[in-house]
Amino acid sequence: LDESNSWAFSLPADDFSDEALLDLRRLNEDQSGQSGFIRLSEDGNSFVRGSGEPIRFWMVGTDAYRFTPEQMDEHARWLAKLGVNMARLHVTICEKEEGSSIRDVDEELIDGMFRFIRAAKDNGIYVTISPFYAHFDAPASWGLPGGEVDMEGLLFVDPKLQDAYRHWVRLLYTKTNPYTGLAIKDDPTVAVL
Repeated sequence: LDESNSWAFSLPADDFSDEALLDLRRLNEDQSGQSGFIRLSEDGNSFVRGSGEPIRFWMVGTDAYRFTPEQMDEHARWLAKLGVNMARLHVTICEKEEGSSIRDVDEELIDGMFRFIRAAKDNGIYVTISPFYAHFDAPASWGLPGGEVDMEGLLFVDPKLQDAYRHWVRLLYTKTNPYTGLAIKDDPTVAVL
């Protein structure tokens, strides 16, 4: 922070009053996915809701899956107030600490994702999930050729890593979300994988 050309910005708490001058929450569905899964339009050039009604997305990336449940709820409500109707969770679901197995997943991270999906659903916000961000070195305990290796691009060529990736995402997409009662594969709130 260079205080000669900037200043701290502290946003006051939002009480989400009906008196707000601007609140776009009403533009979102009561619950995302309430009419079914998002799909391509017949011409393949746009998206439609499960009902066939056209939809456009105002999307943000967020790390709200790391928040407390109360913070997630408030954050999702705040995003909806701003008109956001899609949030991207860009994560790495594998457990990447030394000593972990190549097939281990980060259960705490997945629980945070599941909880955020609930908060998003309740505010009419769809979710995009990117489950693997390869900007880390694999631990030697994964047993990949070369030991502790840079993961950048390795998924494209290493069969052992490809098998592990399929295991991670299968688990993520099929495990029942305890906050919604649905697996990601069955939850229309999750619009894009």
